[in-house]
Amino acid sequence: PLWKLPPSQRQLQRQQKLLPMVNAFFDWVRQESKQQRPRGLVSKALGYALRQEAPLRRFLDDPRLKLDNNGAERAIRPITTGRKNWLFCGSDDHAQAARLQAPELPRVPAPRVPSVPRRQSPTSRAPEHRQPHAPHPTELAQVRAAKLGSCIEPLAQ
Repeated sequence: PLWKLPPSQRQLQRQQKLLPMVNAFFDWVRQESKQQRPRGLVSKALGYALRQEAPLRRFLDDPRLKLDNNGAERAIRPITTGRKNWLFCGSDDHAQAARLQAPELPRVPAPRVPSVPRRQSPTSRAPEHRQPHAPHPTELAQVRAAKLGSCIEPLAQ
C-alpha cells in the first residue's frame, strides 16, 4: 500500500500513478462544466471541484498529506450526532444539560506541515510599535469594566 512507503517514494508513486488520473478528472470536470445545466447537485459539485482544484491537488506535491479526512470525520461524529439529538431535548434547561455533558471537540492531529508565515495586516500594530502613551487593550478593558461596575447597583440578597 502507498501509505506504508516512505515519503519520498510515496510522492514518486503519486506522481507516476495518481497524477494522470487527477489530470484526467479535472479535464473531464472542465468539459462538463462548459455544458449548460440546470442548477442542481451536479453543477454544484462541478463548480466545487473547479474552485478547489489547487487544494484537491495538494496531496500530489506533499507526501505527508493523507488522501482522505476519515480521522477528522470520525472525531466529530459524536458531536454532530449529539447536536442533532439536542433538537429533541424538550426544554432549554435540558438542552443546556445535554450540552454540558457532551464531550469537548476532540483534536485530530494535523499533519506535520511547516507553517507559512502570513503577512501582517497593515492596520495591526506589533506591541513594540505602540505609542508609549497608548494603553494596552487589556488595560482598556479593565478600566471599562471598573467604570461599568461602579454604575451597577449590587443585587439585594
